[in-house]
Amino acid sequence: MNKELENSIRVVKEWLEESSKHGLENYIDDVKFEAIEKEKVSIAKKMLQDNIVIDTIMKYTGLSKKQILSLK
Repeated sequence: MNKELENSIRVVKEWLEESSKHGLENYIDDVKFEAIEKEKVSIAKKMLQDNIVIDTIMKYTGLSKKQILSLK
């Protein structure tokens, strides 16, 4: 195999490895985000059960008023 072809193959392999790594990192970030959002909803539900005012729930969970009202 000539040098130019070897270099091209090496570059493509490196690019694929890097792309895969970034894809996995993005997937992990998405999973973490979803887990955090689910926890916020869980906390908001508990706060609603304890009759905590919506403004306070919004402050501590970061959820919108619409999101919190949809949990009732």
